[in-house]
Amino acid sequence: LAAVLYNKTEGAVQVLAVNTLGVLYIVENGESVQSLADLKGKTVCVGDVGSGTEINAWQVLGAAGLTKDDVNAVNGSFQDGVDQLKDGKIDAAFTVAGAPTTAIVDYATTNTLNLVSLTDEELAAIQEAYPFLIRDDLPSTTYTGMTGDVVCVAIQATLVASKDLSEDVVYEFVKAMFDNKDALTEGHAKFGFLDPETASAGATVTMHPGAEKYYKEIGVL
Repeated sequence: LAAVLYNKTEGAVQVLAVNTLGVLYIVENGESVQSLADLKGKTVCVGDVGSGTEINAWQVLGAAGLTKDDVNAVNGSFQDGVDQLKDGKIDAAFTVAGAPTTAIVDYATTNTLNLVSLTDEELAAIQEAYPFLIRDDLPSTTYTGMTGDVVCVAIQATLVASKDLSEDVVYEFVKAMFDNKDALTEGHAKFGFLDPETASAGATVTMHPGAEKYYKEIGVL
């Protein structure tokens, strides 16, 4: 989205920070799905209609060469998907969430957890088509029952501002955001994922000079 805004406004917006919004998980019922290709012919919950999860699910499936004719897709929340997995009504479910996420923690306490790990070829195809989907390696210690690290993709959220904002204003804004991270996290848990090193990397458009000044000051640029 930041790249789209940047291009449409001819560079009138610039990046302040990049943050990981969530990880795209593929939870599988059983052991028949070892890759995205194995989802062909399967019944899969792809998220609520029109949700970010549904959009990302089809992006990932499409990059792997699967179409809507190849997958028996059902819509619903991730909790719906988890319940259907437990009942054996579907084969897999997509969700975009932080790590760890409660629904998967709860599922893993009473069920065998199988998370689909992307192959090198699948990851390369996804990132070629959608560069904003970044690699995220989920450690084996994240959830009960994991037998190894799982390769996923993560969705980034990008904070942008007008390039006409003064360097001083943007510097103070970004500094205040990191100085008050704990208080912000109390208001919204997603701020807990904010990290200066990742916030200063991964942007595909120009960084605002005020943000650049802050990141250089703390030594991450």
